[in-house]
Amino acid sequence: MPRKRKKHWYTDFYFEGARVRQKIHGARTRHDAVKAETKIRNDLFQGKYGAPVQPVLKDKPLSAFIKEDFVPWAEEHKKQPRHYRSISAIWSNLPSLKAKTVRGVSQFDIESAKIARRKTISRYGHRVAPQTVNRELIIMSSLFHRACEWGYRENRADNPCRGVERLPVTENEVRFLSLDEELLLMPAAWDGPAYLPRMISLGIGTGLRQIEMRHLKKQDIDFARALLYVLDPKWRRDPRKTKGVPLSPEVLEMLREWVGMTTSVWVFPSPHDNRRPIGQPTVNQALNYASARAKLKGIGFHSLRHTFGTRLGDAGVRLEVIRDLMGHSKISTTLIYIHPSRDAGREAVRKVSVSFWSQKEKGKVAEKLA
Repeated sequence: MPRKRKKHWYTDFYFEGARVRQKIHGARTRHDAVKAETKIRNDLFQGKYGAPVQPVLKDKPLSAFIKEDFVPWAEEHKKQPRHYRSISAIWSNLPSLKAKTVRGVSQFDIESAKIARRKTISRYGHRVAPQTVNRELIIMSSLFHRACEWGYRENRADNPCRGVERLPVTENEVRFLSLDEELLLMPAAWDGPAYLPRMISLGIGTGLRQIEMRHLKKQDIDFARALLYVLDPKWRRDPRKTKGVPLSPEVLEMLREWVGMTTSVWVFPSPHDNRRPIGQPTVNQALNYASARAKLKGIGFHSLRHTFGTRLGDAGVRLEVIRDLMGHSKISTTLIYIHPSRDAGREAVRKVSVSFWSQKEKGKVAEKLA
């Protein structure tokens, strides 16, 4: 009999001494699972004692599969389905994939699409970055993984994205703000939109991601306990969802003053419509202008999160605490955000300075030489 584990049904029985155990896709009730298991048993019997049963694979144009199957699945299961919708649509219109069906796409077609996508000119006037192409390849691999599970291709090994090499990426210098750079950036931010200095202070003081800050609601802040909750985190078991992020007195006072100035449910509403949260391009453009006025290069919104982790590390905070405050699942991820500052490096070197060159030792050596 089929068994249910969590949300899915599984078949588990023996046939000719071999155990048959697999997930039953699409079964919602026990009745559906029993019917599916009966069909599996019949197929095995026919394959053993009758004519071999060949699986009948479905097929349809790739663009139709994306619109009718993949996008509805992404909207139901993914946190940001618009990325899956837009990227899959872009790739399906590339020359090597435009006229293809789901079963007709080969690894060579994906390689050709990867090269064509790299040569595409973005809306910013330059070629699409290799990091972007690599991220889009992951989404396309997910698309064909779903196609394998839904009967459009034979199995997972038939995924045409398998074996496609990622483009080489040049690692850029990770930027974080020193105290001097923060003192240069904040006056420039105050000359810009009113929300910008508040967002910068909140980013440095809590380490929130930009999307978490833009979707922050007033009800997510507990002013009495000085806690901020991230109710829609990137990681579903993020401790900030239940324990919250402690707020310093300065950040708490800033938020209390700012929240009282707006009438929207959002902490940072859109300047054009306070019923919606502020948009990502609006924030990025304002921060870029402020960085240019302060003559700081390479500063992005994620630099504030790196600044938060670095300052906690310089203060000697335990890695487990930093991990929970930043909402990471692994300490190895947290280490990416901790960069020893120059002042911390100088202080560490002073602690291991050579005692021979101290004034006291110099005197002893001079006496012996005399």
